[in-house]
Amino acid sequence: LQLAVAAFLMPFLWAFNPAMLLKGSWLSIFLVIATMIPAGLLIGQMSRLVSNRLKEKIIGFSCLAIAILIGSATIWIGSEDLLVLIPATVGFIIYLGAKRVENTPLTKTDF
Repeated sequence: LQLAVAAFLMPFLWAFNPAMLLKGSWLSIFLVIATMIPAGLLIGQMSRLVSNRLKEKIIGFSCLAIAILIGSATIWIGSEDLLVLIPATVGFIIYLGAKRVENTPLTKTDF
């Protein structure tokens, strides 16, 4: 399921960026790859976190929203602007935090 969600959503996130198809300057190709990696990780994390626990549902859907923002960063910031690395870095940090939440043990109040 994780791979299917990521494979379905990722082409739409970068549909307006020809650098995803390796057309353009080396900088724009590097930046689109730098945004694809954390956005793809967050999409995969989102599909893992959607469960019966409210906390995990909120984090999962937040991961999806943040992945869409990161994926579209090359459009609203610029395809050759190094500021695109800021949302990509923030997304990677959020991914690591979401993985940490996923590994927390269940308690009696979670049921």
